[in-house]
Amino acid sequence: MRVASRKERLTGRNPKTGAKVKIKPKKLPSFKVGKELKERVDVTCNAEEN
Repeated sequence: MRVASRKERLTGRNPKTGAKVKIKPKKLPSFKVGKELKERVDVTCNAEEN
């Protein structure tokens, strides 16, 4: 688990008014899936397809 940072952006848009909005920088939790979890999910998905 780690903390990921998002940069400030000017490309946001208010969906109600359509006005351009400045998006502030923020920090979000992030994690990287381990090999064992990837393999378990892959096995489960393959079993459901058959």
